[in-house]
Amino acid sequence: MLGLMLQRFPIASRIFLSALVTICVLGLAEWGLGDDEWSALYDGDPGTMWWLKGDLDLPDVPHLEEGTSFSVKTNALGLRDGMMPVASPWVLALGCSTTFGWGVEADEAWPAVLEQELGVPVVNGGIPGHSTEQGLVMVHRLFSHKPDVVILGWGLRDAQRTTVADVDRRPAAFPRNTALYKTLRRKLQSPVVTKGTIPRVSKPRFEANLRELTTLAQESGAQVLLLDMTERSDSPSHGEVLAQIGPPVVVPKLPNSMVFSEDPIHLNVRGNEALALMLAPGVSALLASEAGALLDP
Repeated sequence: MLGLMLQRFPIASRIFLSALVTICVLGLAEWGLGDDEWSALYDGDPGTMWWLKGDLDLPDVPHLEEGTSFSVKTNALGLRDGMMPVASPWVLALGCSTTFGWGVEADEAWPAVLEQELGVPVVNGGIPGHSTEQGLVMVHRLFSHKPDVVILGWGLRDAQRTTVADVDRRPAAFPRNTALYKTLRRKLQSPVVTKGTIPRVSKPRFEANLRELTTLAQESGAQVLLLDMTERSDSPSHGEVLAQIGPPVVVPKLPNSMVFSEDPIHLNVRGNEALALMLAPGVSALLASEAGALLDP
């Protein structure tokens, strides 16, 4: 029917109308696919720089490996926490999904458990999938809130094997940045995933990034604690560089019973509780030293 209608017009007009119809169809498809599984949680570019959307209230985020779900709420800054503290002392916990608490509820993630142990606010600044490369971009706005202690918990994703290092990645260009392209790629791509042979962040760059993150935190007036989460990563030797940075390091050794059975890199409820208890003495000591420094004339 459309073809018969178009035959009534000159060739140039038919080409224009066909293109217009195609654009409209693709536009409708893009609009319909816009709120896909990825964008329900995140803004930004999924290959280079992303962050959690602000003011989320998602009751059922799937934990695919376990066949379960968990809820995610975020504040205006896109953090899995409530309002930012306005008075000292308080602690900022940074890192990837192991800080965020993937697979558990917010009050079961180790920052919330640590908050209960310490009796001071511990803000959950974990963003799933982040390495120190993304962390360096995000921390400035968080350090501006003047935390007293900062826990740097990156490493798991830095050591993850890939085909292109984070520093060499670029935002997807049209049409690869469209929801339609991403959906078709998920449907058509091979189920066999090539993991790659290089880490997302090389060990020397990981060390340099941690040094810069430590300096930025200290310049904002915070004490720093390093958390080594590389034990279950693709390249556990990345953790060796933490001892060379300067701040105290916590290296949790957790049994398999404290991670999910089908998702062995993420801590279950017991694992989050255990990690919080391991961190509590070191964070308490830093808070005490910070308080002592403020009292010195």
